[in-house]
Amino acid sequence: YLGMKYIEKHEYNGNLENGTKIERETMSNAIKSIFGPTATYTDASATDDCPGATYDNASQTYTVVGGCGGSLIPYYEKEIIKAVEYSDRIEIEEKALYAVPEMSDETSEVQLKLYTADQETLLDTVSSEEKDIITKYQDKLATYKYTFKEEDGKYYFDSVELMQ
Repeated sequence: YLGMKYIEKHEYNGNLENGTKIERETMSNAIKSIFGPTATYTDASATDDCPGATYDNASQTYTVVGGCGGSLIPYYEKEIIKAVEYSDRIEIEEKALYAVPEMSDETSEVQLKLYTADQETLLDTVSSEEKDIITKYQDKLATYKYTFKEEDGKYYFDSVELMQ
């Protein structure tokens, strides 16, 4: 999934269309750009993601499948609350919640059902025009810490940790 998102952003200007063929080498380079030059992975189809892709071993290509459009698609609302650079890494702390847009039967306006990021606890239902959602619910949200390790002057994703 991350490889496809990297390719979509960096090689297709955010517009990766259904049916697009991507060479295995392009995917390998994307994975190494995210996780570092020694990163390894297994070529495989991933059709539940957006964008999804099927892998053909004979041609060593990925083919983009599925659409990623629509207006009432659930999403993560995120906010960085802390970022610290150390000599060998960068650590970024983030609060996140899961927002599910729905049409209100009563008012025909879009409302957001707000859940914790693990999608287990409903926090509230608010107008889609609501501002500063993370600030309002931050005491009820988990914090995630992302670590990026420095290698040869570049930073690569290393880990994500759920903090309490």
